[in-house]
Amino acid sequence: MLFYTDYVGISVSIIGTLFVLARIWDAISAPIFSVIIDRANLKGGLVRLYLALRSDWN
Repeated sequence: MLFYTDYVGISVSIIGTLFVLARIWDAISAPIFSVIIDRANLKGGLVRLYLALRSDWN
């Protein structure tokens, strides 16, 4: 967090709020996307298709 506070000039409270919002979004979105993946009627589920489309992350 020293980078954000020292070099970018963002206050510590804003950084903390952003991290909390990211955790809340992850807690909400992970179950939703898990249900979507589980209900997909593809061989191997939707995960295989998603990983194929997002293979540039590897």
